[in-house]
Amino acid sequence: MNCLKCEGPLAEGEEICESCIYDEHYDEIHKPKNAYYMGDLGYVIHDQKDWMSIVNTIYNDPKKPTYGCLPYKGGHLYIFNTVYGDGIYTATYKGEMSHAIMVDSGSIGVIPLSLLKGVTASDTTVIYLTDDEFDEVKCEDGVIYVGGYNINTNR
Repeated sequence: MNCLKCEGPLAEGEEICESCIYDEHYDEIHKPKNAYYMGDLGYVIHDQKDWMSIVNTIYNDPKKPTYGCLPYKGGHLYIFNTVYGDGIYTATYKGEMSHAIMVDSGSIGVIPLSLLKGVTASDTTVIYLTDDEFDEVKCEDGVIYVGGYNINTNR
């Protein structure tokens, strides 16, 4: 008898192989609810068409870029410009150094892992937020606030 999903060989008494069971539950294992990527979204949005759509939305009016909350694949993301463009910025969590964030797009964003491919909870820039914290992401005077995290892009 073969696997019902991939038609590969099965161990006796099984209907779905271990590989397909793992794939079926991949998001539960590697993308827990309330897990978010925080950093340069250009590193994790691999589809060039999707990334350019975000860039085009931001710069629809080049004289007045639109940053903040943007719709993405049935959910939403946040993206903000950095005051000094590309570089390395420090995220603090409740006043303590948390993450070093490398930036090559001149922006830092936050997006649910569930909307990304190829990024898992083991990534070093994955953070955990409540739904309320995610809904209150903001940027004021060059400081990005994400739940208890602050990223000062003024230095």
